Amino acid sequence: MAAAALMLVACQPKQPVITAGEFAQKAPELVNQTILLKGTAVHVCTRSGMKLFLGDNAESEEIVNVMAQEGQNKFDPETIGKQYTVKGTVRAVKIEQEEEECEFEDSVKVSEGHDCETEAKAHQGDSDTFYYVENISYTVEK
Repeated sequence: MAAAALMLVACQPKQPVITAGEFAQKAPELVNQTILLKGTAVHVCTRSGMKLFLGDNAESEEIVNVMAQEGQNKFDPETIGKQYTVKGTVRAVKIEQEEEECEFEDSVKVSEGHDCETEAKAHQGDSDTFYYVENISYTVEK
């Protein structure tokens, strides 16, 4: 039985490992797939604690938004600058072009109660789709 269990685990598909810098380029082909995302915490929204922003390093221009699901523990602002490995599902949200700026500003203010420059950075790009990672679990390097 132990050998059968080992075979079952060994045969399961592995999640792709993506860095925060690779995410924007690879996200469209990974929608609704579970991935492992590696990056440095550059910001945790202090109002809700439910949004974590990862980059390849603390000064990264490429930022990935990781959102905790309802009922999960909040992200700890004390972990800014630390390395995360996030297991999560890639999600996509279509943005209406003519309403994009207004809707985006409203969503930031509603979700955080203030303008969040880091979230604005995570939404940048020429795409009409916003990609993010819905958190399943994570680890933080000590």
